[in-house]
This record gives sequence, structure tokens and C-alpha cells, in this order.
Amino acid sequence: MCLATLLCVHASVALSADDPEWNGKPLTAWINEVKSSNVGVRLDALEAIGNLGTKAKQARAVVLDSLGDTDSNVRSVAAEIIKGVYKSDPEIVGLLVGLLGSKDELKRVGASTALCELGVAAKAALPSLLERMNDQNETSSVRLAAALAAKEMKPEDDVFTPMLLSLLNSADKHVRLQTVEVIGTLGEVAQKSAPRVIELLGDSDPEVKMSAMQSLGRISPDPHAAVPVLIAALQGIDGSMFAARGLGLMGTAARDAIPALISALEYQDDNTRAEAAVALGRIGVQTKDVLPALVRTLSDKSYEVRRSAVCALGELGPAAAPAVPALNKMSTREQASTVQYAIGQALPKIGPAAQAVIESERAATAEPAWQGRSLKQWTDLFRANENSSTIHPPDALTHFGEQGYEILGDAVEGDDEKLRDAARGVLSQPGPHAKLAATQLVRGLKCKDVVARRFTASAIGKLGRDGEDAVGMLVLALSDDDIPVRFHAADALGEIGPPARDAVHALIRCLRHEDRDLRRSALDALGGIGPGAKDAEPILIEMFRKPGNDDRCFIPLVLGKIGTADPLVMPTIIRALRDGDYNTRRFAAMGIAEMGAQASDAIPALVEIARNKREIPDVRTSAADALGKIGKAAAEAALPALSDAVKTEKDNGEFRAHSIKALAILDPQAAIILPTLESVLDDPTIVVQMQAIETLGNLGASAKHATSVLGDIVSNPQKYQEPAVRMVAVEAIAKIGPTKEGTDALNAALSDPDTTVQRLAKEALQKVRSGQ
Repeated sequence: MCLATLLCVHASVALSADDPEWNGKPLTAWINEVKSSNVGVRLDALEAIGNLGTKAKQARAVVLDSLGDTDSNVRSVAAEIIKGVYKSDPEIVGLLVGLLGSKDELKRVGASTALCELGVAAKAALPSLLERMNDQNETSSVRLAAALAAKEMKPEDDVFTPMLLSLLNSADKHVRLQTVEVIGTLGEVAQKSAPRVIELLGDSDPEVKMSAMQSLGRISPDPHAAVPVLIAALQGIDGSMFAARGLGLMGTAARDAIPALISALEYQDDNTRAEAAVALGRIGVQTKDVLPALVRTLSDKSYEVRRSAVCALGELGPAAAPAVPALNKMSTREQASTVQYAIGQALPKIGPAAQAVIESERAATAEPAWQGRSLKQWTDLFRANENSSTIHPPDALTHFGEQGYEILGDAVEGDDEKLRDAARGVLSQPGPHAKLAATQLVRGLKCKDVVARRFTASAIGKLGRDGEDAVGMLVLALSDDDIPVRFHAADALGEIGPPARDAVHALIRCLRHEDRDLRRSALDALGGIGPGAKDAEPILIEMFRKPGNDDRCFIPLVLGKIGTADPLVMPTIIRALRDGDYNTRRFAAMGIAEMGAQASDAIPALVEIARNKREIPDVRTSAADALGKIGKAAAEAALPALSDAVKTEKDNGEFRAHSIKALAILDPQAAIILPTLESVLDDPTIVVQMQAIETLGNLGASAKHATSVLGDIVSNPQKYQEPAVRMVAVEAIAKIGPTKEGTDALNAALSDPDTTVQRLAKEALQKVRSGQ
């Protein structure tokens, strides 16, 4: 039994009629903390108010005031609380409209954000939002925030679109980027904006250009104007994948781009080739060269490109009949199950010739069975959403290999929500077939339902490294119209870890996005990828150097996970250890722990933190962990500091307990640690006492002389009343080995008032007697 399982933390919520409480603190206290100068305190206070829900009505004024906070995280949380707590308040829309006229720019932005959260429920605010958008003297940030809110309220297109276009003149690239994304979501009603969107293909910022390419395809512009510029972009250095996607979104109107798209099937970038194939399928057989080009692409080295070519042939329908022999041959040798599934989907779309191929294959293959039912029977049960006794049909399908997994993949990409959820739940389970599951699960990223795409991205992350075949699609999902899909995709890439290194540059682009959750997920993902994300180090260092950056505190930890490819990494993290923000210092220490022995330059700064009794306990705890991870090089400087803290300090139990763990690593011969441990065996702080006991046990035979003290703990429940302390002492005696004092204590523990102590003592005696 480990120490962690013996410690529990309990939280409680109490509510009173006049002043409701959250985590033991009344609402009035939380309201006062919203006014704190510490960002973390303000965020915690707002989250408490949000958790109190409708009981927090008296906090409305302070929440509204927080919409103008200098920290964007605080503003975002305040907007979310307004939606969750005050949405039904009949006065809230009017109050927010009043804030739109505030002299404080941040309050105007925050009010717009809150109205955006409320959506159509706040439609009465639409005239005021349009007024903000149309005010040429207003800042770009406020005008964009007003535009995003107005869009949620379904404004008249002939009024809204011209105002939206004026935002494309902003000097702020983030404003231009989000504006062109919004234009793309408007679809054909935004056709008149095409000339201005075309101009953005020459924007100085690559992200703006790429987004403009996609939006251009979505708004169905005049092909004579749009197709030539997209062809030029397709043939350019940056954004060819997005240009191909834009052309595909235009459909048959982009027929003049067919030669350029055929050429793009030979490009080095896998994503560009895949998008070019999809585009050709959407445009149709307009020339005799399309079919041969797609058939050649069936042999592409990338399974995702092959799959896209198969899907494109299916989209062409009967016109793709000459490709049936190639598809039939491909079906006998293709290893990727997603491609096999695509073939099965494409052939029926092509027509009778293809159907004959399907029938001949069915006749040649006997139907497999499991638990007395055939694949078809299990499939029918699954699609009928029925269970068979204790066997769940989606689980049964996994016993049919690729065929069963493909059926689950059909469901993940399909329209039935219940089937999608059931299939996703099975496919996201780690195990020996996780790689096969990932190839089917990834299909859900193409589902029309946005919530399904979110859940799919999250589910892929559960597969960890086995989800590496999904990296290409997850990279595409980082450009999804829905922001939550993007950050769930980033989270999944982080869970996949080092195999997701091809996603690094797409994640770097996400770091520049305005959405906080997306930036944070991208940071976590880069850290999860580790050394393979070294290309991100320069921009991370640049971000850290910018004061006021909301993500700044997390950067040292991410840099630590990536490593020291850039010579400025180590100085940056050491600088972070002395930063004025305690979270930055804490994450810096955690980053150093990730680096281990290669972070020896940080030893003096870490020891300084460990000795500083005025430092935040969490920061000192992380510093102790980091010194332990650095190991031998830190011993000379760290042993005296940590040992002194363990013996002389009476508070900061977590820090002292972690210091004991570090001492055990730094002093493997136990020259210094033994007297230190013995000095705290009666420590009033249980977590310190238990960690000292556990560490003595881990030292084994070298701690034999301590068994008399440990025996006293085990055999004296009146003095050592906490059963968890006696349990750890029993286990420590067993690890140290046979001694008379230890055996006597274990025998005494057989009569302990706690039955778990009795059981552990019995097991320990068996180990000691057998010499294990």
C-alpha cells in the first residue's frame, strides 16, 4: 500500500440562505477577493461565484466589473459566469449594453464577449453592437469583439457584412484573421466580400492568407476572380494545402484549376496531396486527365492520400467506372483499414460495375462468427442499439478484426448520435488493437456534427502513442471552424506525444490565436511532444519575454519538457525561477524537474528557493522535486538545505515531505538522510512522518537500526493513533528485513484495533519469515 492511497482530501459545500458558502467561505468573502491584486485569487473567486450559480445574485456587480479586468482570463471567466448565472436576469442585457459605452476599452471588449456568450437571448443588444462595429473611431479589438457577438444574433447580411469587411483593414493580424474566419462561416451570403477576401491572399501574415483561402472557397465567389488567385496560392510556397481546400469547396466552379490540382498530387506535402485529391472529386470529371491522375494516386506512399483519392473516385460516381479494376486490385493489397473502408464506400457510388466486384468478393469470403453470431448479426444488433445478455455489440465487433473495426468506424462518421457515442467509447479504449482502432476513430473528425468532432478528438487522445496514425487528421482539425475542436485536437496531439512531431508547426500557429484555451492546449501539446518540438523554442522564449502575456507562466514548464536545443532555454528557465509571479516560479521548477541532470546550472537558484522560508510553499515543493530529479550534481549544495528544512521547520508539510523524497535520491548511501529521518519520526505533521517512515523502509537493510523506533510506532496505537501511520510503519519493517525488534512489533500488531493494520502485519510477518 503506497503513501498516496492513504491520504485523502475532502472538500465540502455549505449553503446558507443569506450568504451562501463555497468550500467553507461565504459569498461576501469571495466577492471581496475578486478585487484582489493577485490574478490567481481573482480567478479562484470568480470560479467560486460561478459554482454557486443562481445563489450568487448579489455578486452581479463585481462580475460585470470583472469584464474590464486587465487579465484576459479573468474577463473570459466573467463572461462565462454571466451566461451561466445571470442569463435569465431581465436587467443583464441592458447593463451589458451600458458597458458598451464605457470609456474603458477592456470593459467594452468584455461586454461584447459576454453578449456573444448570451447569443440570440441578447438580440436586443444587436443595434448597439452594430453601432460599435461601425464606429471608425473605435479600436479594432472592440469592433471585432462586437462583430463576433453580433454574428451570434443573426443580423441582416446587407448591414452586417459591409461592417465586417471594414475590420479587414485593421493593422492587428489577429483581428484580420478572426474576421476572415467569420466571413467564411457566413457562406454564400457573403459573396460580395470576395474581392476583399482575395486581397488578403497577399496579406503579410501567413495565417491570415491561409484562412482567406478557405473562406474564399466557402463563400462561392465569382470563379473568374477567385480561381486564378487560388491556383497561384496552390503553386506558392506557403498554404498550398489551404488553397487546394478552397478550390475544392468551390466545387464545379473551380474546373479551371484541374491541371494545377493534378500537378499538386505530386507535391511533397502529404496534406496538400490529400486536399488536391479531395478537390478533384468535388470538382468532377471535367477533363480526361482527372481519372488517370486519381488512379495513379491510389499508390501514394501516404495512406491518408490514398484514402482521399478513393473518396474522390467515389464522389465522381458512375464517371469513375474505368477506375473499378484499380480499386478492386487495391482492395486485395491495401493494409490501412481506413482505406479499405473508403473502397467499400466508394464502389457502390460508382455503380453496377462496382457492385459486381463487391458481390464477387462476398461470395469468395465466408462470413466469420463469434459467440455463435456472425458479423452481420452483431452488426444488426449494434445498429439496432440492442444488447445481447452481457455482451455489448460494439465490443463484439472488435473480435472480427478490421471488418468489425470498419463497421465501428462507419458509426463514428455517421449521423446516428447513439451509435457514434457507442462506437467511439469502444474505439477509444487502449489495448493491443489501439492502433487499428485509431485508424477508424479518426474518421469522426470528418463528421458533420461539431460536437461529434470534439468528442472524437478527445477520444483519440485517450489512445496515447497508439493514436499516431491520426496525427495528419488532427493537424487538419487544428484549422476546424469550431475552436473547441481545435483545442481538443491539440490536447490529443499532446497525449500522442513524440510521434506527433509533424504537428509542431501547426501548433506553433495556434500559439498566436486569440482563444486562451487553444493557446493553452497548444502549449501542453508541444510539451507532450517533447524534444521533437524544438522548433517551437524560439517563439516560446519570445512569448516569455513579453510582459503581460497570459500564457507566460506555463512556458518554462513546456521549455523544460522540450529540452535545451536552443542555448537560451536554460537561462530563460533560470530567470523564471526568480520571476515576480509565483506560478511562473513554480512551473519553472517543474520544467527543471523534467530536464533532470541536464539542468545543473539551475542548482543555485533552486537551493535559494528551498532555503527561502518566505517563498510560497508550492514553489519550494517543486524546487525540492527538481533538485531530486537533477540528482548527483545537486547533492553537495542541496543536501544541507533540504535536511535543515526537514529537521527545523514545523510548517509546510508538503515541502518537507517532498524534500525527504529528494534527499533519498541525493544521498543513496544514506550518510546524511538517516539521522534526518529519525529526527522526524514523531513529527506532528502526518505527511512528513509518513514520508520519513516510508523512506526508511525503502532504504532496506541499511536502516535496520531504525526498526526499534518503527516497532514502537507499530505496537503503540495509543500514542500513534492514526492507522495510516501504523500501516506505513508495518510495511517499512517488512522491507528492512528480519530483526528481533521488528518481528516483535509485527506480532503485537496482529492485535491492532484496525483490521487493515492486522492484515498488513500478518502479510509482513510472512515476508520476513520467508526472507523475501
